[in-house]
Amino acid sequence: MGAIEHVTGSRDLLLTVVERDLATLGALVLTGLGRIPGVRDTRAHVATELIAEASSWRLRTLDTVRAQRLSTSGSPPAAGPFHPLDARDTSLIAALPEDGRSSYNTLAESTGLSVSTVRCRVESIADCL
Repeated sequence: MGAIEHVTGSRDLLLTVVERDLATLGALVLTGLGRIPGVRDTRAHVATELIAEASSWRLRTLDTVRAQRLSTSGSPPAAGPFHPLDARDTSLIAALPEDGRSSYNTLAESTGLSVSTVRCRVESIADCL
C-alpha cells in the first residue's frame, strides 16, 4: 500500500509507503530510493502504527435508516427524479444558514410558506443528501 504525490515546497515528491517491518522500510529509504536517477535527497518520517484508514471513517451524520441502507447496498441509493429548485426552495436555502436548526414553524414565518410546505420541501431536499 502506498501513494506518490507531486507537491510544492521543500519537496518535489511525497511518498507514503507501508512496509512489513522497519528493516525493509530502512532498506528502501537508505539504498533503494537513492539509486533512482535524479533522486538527490530523501527524508523519512516513520509511523509505527496505522490508526485508521479511510474506509472506516464515519462522521455520524446519517440517521440509522440511511446508514443501514448504505451498508446493505454497498453503494448509495439511486437518486429519485430530478426536480429543479423553485422560489420556495431558494427561500428555504436562504433562511437555513441563519440557524440550521430552525423549527419548521420558524422557517415558515421567515419564508412566508406554510408549515406543511416547509416540512415537505425540507424533507424532499434532505432525501437527496
